[in-house]
Amino acid sequence: MATQLLPGDVILVRSIGLIPSLIRFGARVRYMGRLKALVWLAKWVLRIAPPDQPTDPWYVSHAAVCVGDGLIEAQASGLQAVPLAKYDQAETVIVRLAELRPDVTAADRARLILFARAQLARHDRYGWLSIASIVLQLLTPARLDISIDGALICSAFAAQCLEHAGVVLATRSSLTTMPADLAAMVRPALEAEAEAKPAA
Repeated sequence: MATQLLPGDVILVRSIGLIPSLIRFGARVRYMGRLKALVWLAKWVLRIAPPDQPTDPWYVSHAAVCVGDGLIEAQASGLQAVPLAKYDQAETVIVRLAELRPDVTAADRARLILFARAQLARHDRYGWLSIASIVLQLLTPARLDISIDGALICSAFAAQCLEHAGVVLATRSSLTTMPADLAAMVRPALEAEAEAKPAA
């Protein structure tokens, strides 16, 4: 999988555990609405909910950005550089920069990488306030973007990188972008790819 990534591509990861599950549920609230998300939760508790599909925006819960020789991602300790192969065995969705911006140039990719590496040097905290802001937006009509300079969540970092390559985000502020928002940007391509696969 690492060889398939180009500089500027974003890898979205389906992680397992409590926090990833809460992230995916929050994405369901954003994309399904509160009531439908609660109905799904009840079905999940009863073990009758249908399984997530790779074409569902809420399928993923983490984002990392390819900078050529590796990935940069936000973790609880802040931004980190990790090997390209880190997610080779994980379930992933790739957000290709060239699909979001077909006229992307080498200079655009270089600008994205320069931004990503500069952020790596200055972001040493995770964006817990951004998470709080997203939760407020999901549970109330509030549209506050709360954050601290030097602290980002994984998908906000990826969104800001894409913006530096000239991608216009179709969603909210980059600070409250969820992994699902990035997945939704490539959903038509994922659905076309799924339809093209022969039935097993």
